[in-house]
Amino acid sequence: MHIPYIILFVVPYLLVISFYITGWFRKPRPKAELTKSRPFISILVPIKDEAGNLQLLLNDLIGQRYPSDNFEIILIDDHSRDETQTILKEYLQHNFIKYLRLTDTTGKKAAIWEGIQQARGSLILTTDGDCRIPSGWIESMALYFEKFPGHLLIGPVFMNEGKGIFNHFQSLEFLSLIASGAGAAGIGRPILCNGANLGAPRDLFLKANAVYQSPVASGDDIFLLLELKRQHIPAVFVKENEAAVSTKNSQHFRQFFRQRTRWTFKSRFYRDPDIIIVALIVLFTNIFMLGLLFYSIIRPGMFVAFLSFYLLKCFVDYILLYNVAKFFKRSHLLKFFFIHQLMYIFYVSLVGIAGHFGGEHWKNRKV
Repeated sequence: MHIPYIILFVVPYLLVISFYITGWFRKPRPKAELTKSRPFISILVPIKDEAGNLQLLLNDLIGQRYPSDNFEIILIDDHSRDETQTILKEYLQHNFIKYLRLTDTTGKKAAIWEGIQQARGSLILTTDGDCRIPSGWIESMALYFEKFPGHLLIGPVFMNEGKGIFNHFQSLEFLSLIASGAGAAGIGRPILCNGANLGAPRDLFLKANAVYQSPVASGDDIFLLLELKRQHIPAVFVKENEAAVSTKNSQHFRQFFRQRTRWTFKSRFYRDPDIIIVALIVLFTNIFMLGLLFYSIIRPGMFVAFLSFYLLKCFVDYILLYNVAKFFKRSHLLKFFFIHQLMYIFYVSLVGIAGHFGGEHWKNRKV
């Protein structure tokens, strides 16, 4: 009786996650060390009102194991109104730290494009002003740059783990994004990346200049990935613990919800079949599960069908998340996996629908 529904809603999802599990194990990790002729690297950090975070980030970057003679840090200020410039004064004494300020343009894309124009490195890395960086980050990214020349480097990003079920949910959800992005890149069908930890040869950024001239305000990372993919340029996930960047979680549900709907809003501009198909499969699978759950209230006999589909989904999701969490030493995030999976059904359905209405808001700026 339920076979058509399984085929229509569940089987495609199971296949997608199974492919991602395969992709996670497919790409080999480089084991050799960097050559003595280390590449010169430019690190671009677009900032806007990050006075409360900049000191931690800059201390992390200054403390990198990579020789300071072989990299530069370029901070591009998008019209900050806080104490950013005051805080930066003590850091600008380092000759490898540069500060630029946008004048005629606004937005993160404009900031990154300005940084690209000024960058001297053969490899460009990007991160955000509120991130924390491990001491081996530059070295790990440089190693992949050498072993996978001409690739877009997709680095891992995790949430700072806080207390409470809301923070725990954010951390696990972000882990699922990293796992999916890594798996998709592993099978040669990349769909996700994060500008908080991204790298590519400078010439690839220049080839994707259309991304930074686009009227779409956000998406400096995902649209870069999709543009390079359109040009048949491969991407590789940087499968290294020391390459993992951490970023702040949302303190309030409203902030979290607006961020996720902002991410969803830009999906209307996607033209890549991989990302569109996967997004639709994930959305419709969760909407179907939600509908089946509510339907079982009217017809209790349908709860068995819901439970069967739910456990099947949990099974493949857990395999993928377990392997990624274990590698990055975050297995504790799976402690409340089954509860979070149930919350996820509501969350994806709500964000997937709400994200297609209204505009985007970011740091008191409507775009």
